[in-house]
Amino acid sequence: LITAQILNKQDQLTDDEFTAMQTHPREGFNRTWGEEPKVAKLIVTHHEFQGDRSYPRRTRREDPDQELLCERAIVALADVIDALSTERPYKKAWPEDRVREEVDAKFQPYLPSNLLNHAVILGKNYAGKTIAELSAAA
Repeated sequence: LITAQILNKQDQLTDDEFTAMQTHPREGFNRTWGEEPKVAKLIVTHHEFQGDRSYPRRTRREDPDQELLCERAIVALADVIDALSTERPYKKAWPEDRVREEVDAKFQPYLPSNLLNHAVILGKNYAGKTIAELSAAA
């Protein structure tokens, strides 16, 4: 998948590094398709909510023929909240109000406001935690 050097880079990614980063939805799809085809479709499309920056298939979120639109939006929402709420080598964690503004701008047409509000709160509480940590806390 993506090298640790790219994941932990503190500076802006080069074009080649960003291209490598964009392979993760396809890699996840390839790893899950045989056992979980529906999950594989969600993985490969979780960056399709970025307008002209969508990848890997460059489809539009507004495309009415997209299947699993609500499910895709929820997976993309979780990914965005995690990315913005978590400190990364190249950025500080965003404050909750800024995360909420970004989430509203990207997802309000696709998901109900009460879901977005709860998702931001959950993201703040659970950002950066591993599956094992979340399971132990349950």
